Amino acid sequence: MTYLLFPSAPPWLAAQNGYLDGVTRVLGQTINLLPDRLDMPSIYRQLNPNMVAAIPSLHAAYPFLVLLFALRFFGRRGLVVAPYVLAVWLAVIYLGEHYAIDVILGAAYAGMAFALGPLAVRFVERIRTWRLDRTPSFTRA
Repeated sequence: MTYLLFPSAPPWLAAQNGYLDGVTRVLGQTINLLPDRLDMPSIYRQLNPNMVAAIPSLHAAYPFLVLLFALRFFGRRGLVVAPYVLAVWLAVIYLGEHYAIDVILGAAYAGMAFALGPLAVRFVERIRTWRLDRTPSFTRA
């Protein structure tokens, strides 16, 4: 929804179109440097990534979500994931894939999903229970 309401080009695309200076798409250059036998550019294209959806950063959201679950299940030992999360956040900015605000919003979305997820599950369960209670007993499986 955010991308539809606030479309934002990633830094590499803004630089490619002359809106920014000094941003190089490092990931694209790196993939093209891999040996031909791996054919990474073709594999990457077949994964069908959205090349221009920058905000919010799902690259930032998913690792942060993993950290939140690690903290919930393992307590302070879950912090072992934190360096990876920070490394991903810094990497996507450094590689020109996202702006810092994209990373911040991605983390915020992940935090909201983590916090609101249990409420959503309870809501769906209540609707399901309500519907089962209203269903005549002869049609229940």
